[in-house]
Amino acid sequence: MPGKTIEVTAPEALLDANLSFPEETPLIRHLTMTRERCVDPTLADSFLRLLRYGSDDSIKQRLGAYQKHEENSPFKNKRCDSFLKNELYPNWQARNRIITFCEGQLEDMKVELDEKYSRDSATSLKAEVDLRIDPYAVKDRLQEQENRYKELKRLKTWIENQTRIESILVGNSNRTLQQNCDQNVNYIKEFWKFSEQQRTTERNDK
Repeated sequence: MPGKTIEVTAPEALLDANLSFPEETPLIRHLTMTRERCVDPTLADSFLRLLRYGSDDSIKQRLGAYQKHEENSPFKNKRCDSFLKNELYPNWQARNRIITFCEGQLEDMKVELDEKYSRDSATSLKAEVDLRIDPYAVKDRLQEQENRYKELKRLKTWIENQTRIESILVGNSNRTLQQNCDQNVNYIKEFWKFSEQQRTTERNDK
């Protein structure tokens, strides 16, 4: 639906609150995603950069902060579990929600445009418009159609790029976690289990 929105909030780091961000990274903590913000993803890009820098790009620093916090614990993986559940997985989940939302908007937009600009639209337009009164009506409609499909193509390209970036970052983080936590765990698979548990909890709370 065109009016659909989702609310996405950046996970708050429980430790190392002084984590510094590059000057060009605006500290956006909350984002309301709409179709318009998928089509013009300026704010979404800034929000995604913030999330990525505060997690995957700083993963060794973040793990180090938890190691210091849990230094009296006899369990090596306790710090990893805390980092995953409190920061990294909620971060991945927030990013995934943004991209998935825009994927849904892309699908809806394509259906709407295909319906509006169907092959027989020129015939129906001629029946509706008196060309002697408005000789530019057909030209304007064709220009509008071209612009809307260009918009659709840009959104599709943006989603593909963001999906590719996520795949690289998450893959790198998985390898770093296996080096510093449990080498036998696939942390990407564990993330999807975490996400499903979160969705189940949210459904039960409603």
